[in-house]
Amino acid sequence: MRKVLFLLPILAFLAGCASNLGGSSYYRSEARGVQRVRLGTLVAYRLVSLRGGHASGQYSNGQVGTVVGGIAGGVAGSALGGGRGTILTALGGAVLGAIAGHAVGQSTGAVPGVQLTVRLKSGRLIAVVQQAGHTSWVSGEAVQVLYSPQGIVRVQPLN
Repeated sequence: MRKVLFLLPILAFLAGCASNLGGSSYYRSEARGVQRVRLGTLVAYRLVSLRGGHASGQYSNGQVGTVVGGIAGGVAGSALGGGRGTILTALGGAVLGAIAGHAVGQSTGAVPGVQLTVRLKSGRLIAVVQQAGHTSWVSGEAVQVLYSPQGIVRVQPLN
């Protein structure tokens, strides 16, 4: 049982790794930093799904869930068996934990997002994908596009 309890802080940490990718969410390192602002008009918007992981092939939430679930299941299974049965219950627990962890990782990995197509005052057309937060986007409304020095781009309504 102690082995299972030791995994709880790890799982809590991984759950806390989820980040908000909305237009009004900032990292602490961005506070008091100057951002370049471009004004424009919202041309179109559409709802999208933001999933865990990275387009370049970094680990997805499903892969992380598989590994964490497998480890947790293996530890829990080894706590149940005795003698030679310890190996079998550890293996069984690892397999079942990996399957369950993958399913949980996949289901928690997606959040609602929005793709915003903006025509800047310069005439340039850009598209920005961000987590859905501001839900009442209207085509033709004035927006500001914020560019941070870290390369993060946000679209916000111009109020």
